[in-house]
Amino acid sequence: MPTSTHLYRGQHRIPLEKEADFFTAILSTPNAIQEVNEMKEVQTLKRVFDNVYKIRTRDFEQDDMMSILRNSQRLECVCHHAYRPVGDPGTRYYLTDKIILGFEAKISLKQKESILAGHGLKYLKAYSALPDVYLLEVTASAGKNPLKVCMDLVELAAVRFAEPNLINRYESFHRPTDDIFSLQWHLQSSNDIELVEGADVAAIQAWDIEKGQRDIIVGILDDGFDLSHPDFQGAGKIVGARDFADNDNLPDPSARAGDFHGTPVAGVAIGEENGAGIVGAAPGCAFMPIRFDLRADDNLMFEIFEYVGRRAHIMSNSWGPVPVFAPLSTLQYEQLIDLTETGGPDGKGCTILFAAGNYNAPLFDMENQGFEWRHPCLLYTSPSPRDRG
Repeated sequence: MPTSTHLYRGQHRIPLEKEADFFTAILSTPNAIQEVNEMKEVQTLKRVFDNVYKIRTRDFEQDDMMSILRNSQRLECVCHHAYRPVGDPGTRYYLTDKIILGFEAKISLKQKESILAGHGLKYLKAYSALPDVYLLEVTASAGKNPLKVCMDLVELAAVRFAEPNLINRYESFHRPTDDIFSLQWHLQSSNDIELVEGADVAAIQAWDIEKGQRDIIVGILDDGFDLSHPDFQGAGKIVGARDFADNDNLPDPSARAGDFHGTPVAGVAIGEENGAGIVGAAPGCAFMPIRFDLRADDNLMFEIFEYVGRRAHIMSNSWGPVPVFAPLSTLQYEQLIDLTETGGPDGKGCTILFAAGNYNAPLFDMENQGFEWRHPCLLYTSPSPRDRG
C-alpha cells in the first residue's frame, strides 16, 4: 500500500503535502453556510465552486474544526484537507466528494461492482464517449478521502486510472480594446511604432479565399457575452447559446461579476462584417456563445466540452489555468483526443484552440534560460500507469 500521499493527474504522479491554512467543506444549504461562517474558529469562508467552500482557521485548530463539522448531524457537512505539491506553495488542489475512474478494457460488470462496493463508491454516471470511464461518489463507508481512495484504486490491475474530481480555476487571457478595423494590427500589421510588418495572422490574404460561412460554427467558451452587440447580429449568426453558470440559454455578462471578457474575444474571432466597428477573423461563421464562470470541476469541464465539441466545428478558449501546476486530468485529455477525431456536428472532428497565455513562456524552447518556471513540479517524473505506486 502507498505510504506517501500523492495525486495521479494525467500522466503525472505528484507528491503532496497538506495545506496548512485551508480545508474544504461541502455545504449544501444557506443555513449551513451561515452557521459555519459565524463560528468563532472560522477566519474566512469562501466559495470555491458549486457547494464546495474553503475555510481558513489557525493551523492548530484545523483538524478539530473539521471533526466538529463532520460530526454535526445538523450541518451534514463533508470536509477534506486541501493539498499542494511538495515544495510548491503557489499551487493548491481542492477536492470534491467525487472521483473519476477508468477501468481496463474487458473488465466484467461484476468485477466493477465488486471494486466499487469494496472502496465505498457510489455510481453516478458513465461517460458514454469514453468506454469504461465513470463518475463516482466517495461515500462515508470508504473511510478515506477521495485522494486516498484513488491511491488505493490505482494499485488494482483492473483499474486504468483513478483521479479525484478536482476543482479547476481559470483566468481570462488577453482583453482586446480596439474597436476600429484600421487599428486591428493582429489582422493587418505594418511597420509603425511598436508594430512590425508581418506580425499578423494574414487574415487579409485569407479573406481572398474565404471569410467563413454560416454552416461553420465557432464555439467561444468564456465568461459572458453581450449578444445585443451590433457585431453579433445577422441572420443565423448566433446558434446553440448556453450558460453553464446560470444553467440557462442566456449567456449574458453580469455587471456584478464584471465578466465582459467573452464579448471582445468573440469579436476577434467572428465579429460580423457590417460596415461599422470591428471585423472578426472569420466574420461569415456562426457564433455559439458558451458561458461559464472560469471555474469548474473535472466533471463539469467534461460536460461543457461535450456540449460544444459535438455541435461546433471550432472551439475557441481564450483562457487557461492560473499560474500553478495544473496538468489535464486523464478524463479531459482523452476527451480532447476523442473530440478532435470524432466531434463536430458532422462527426469529422472539432478543432480545439487555446490561448497561449500571458506569461511569456517559451512554447518551443523548453531549455530557455531566460524564463523561470514558476513551480518545482516540472522536476517530477511522469511514470507509465504500470510504474505507478
